[in-house]
Amino acid sequence: MTATYIAQTSLFKTLYVFPAEKNIMARERAKDSYDVAPFFLSKLVAELPVVCGFPVLFGAVMYPMTGLQLSLGRVARALLMVTLDSVTAASLGMAVRHSNPYPQP
Repeated sequence: MTATYIAQTSLFKTLYVFPAEKNIMARERAKDSYDVAPFFLSKLVAELPVVCGFPVLFGAVMYPMTGLQLSLGRVARALLMVTLDSVTAASLGMAVRHSNPYPQP
């Protein structure tokens, strides 16, 4: 349940925000302001605290509430898994929106 919740949250946030940013990037690129690589790198750096911070906070609250074993290694592994799940879902959202031949207005 946790993996699904984290993945959907990251995926839908990316699916709804990325099209507007993609249009801005296309305009700026047409003006020769910058290339695609700096755009994606700056987007990654700017969103990293949110993409990683929310799952860690959620996992830190959820893990003890569910009665799972509280050992440092297990908690760290669980937090790592939900964080990787979030990053993967956000990346999938960007890939899906970027390759969509029928963009939303």
